[in-house]
Amino acid sequence: MATYLRDEVRRLQNLVATLAEEIDVKNQRMEFMEKRSIDSCTTLGRMEEEIDHLNRAHFEEMRNMRRIVFENETFRRELDTQRRELDSKRREINKREAQLDLRSRQLSALSEEVTRKLNSVQGNSEGAENMSGGENVQALAEVNAMYKTLEEKDYELDSLINLNNTLIAKECRSNHELQEARKALIE
Repeated sequence: MATYLRDEVRRLQNLVATLAEEIDVKNQRMEFMEKRSIDSCTTLGRMEEEIDHLNRAHFEEMRNMRRIVFENETFRRELDTQRRELDSKRREINKREAQLDLRSRQLSALSEEVTRKLNSVQGNSEGAENMSGGENVQALAEVNAMYKTLEEKDYELDSLINLNNTLIAKECRSNHELQEARKALIE
């Protein structure tokens, strides 16, 4: 019986040793799995932070894009408005230039008429002694009226030329602003 008990004790000791080894192996495996789990959780946490960061960056980029699109549309509308204003000013300048040309021709014709009448009066001055005083005064009054009209037309022409130059300067400034706005819009 003692041999049986010794065999049984040996068998139980071997079983305990085997089970202890298995427990150690399983404990080591469990520690390894726990470490992997912690590493995975840490990596997952970092990935979630990175995803949050990327989402915030994407949201900010989209917000900036919407702002840029809005500013682009605003610049485009302003540019169209300036272009229409510029076209309107250009038409007004062309109209004023046509009026200036007409006034200039009228002034030139009036100047020629005054010159002719003056020459006529000077030519008739030799015969003025033969004219009565009333006719001489009337011719002089006509010449004076024509000179006065000529001076008024000359002043009016100068005013129109100044206005035309002012409008041309404004057109140049508007063109420059339009080009600057176009450059800003392209950038």
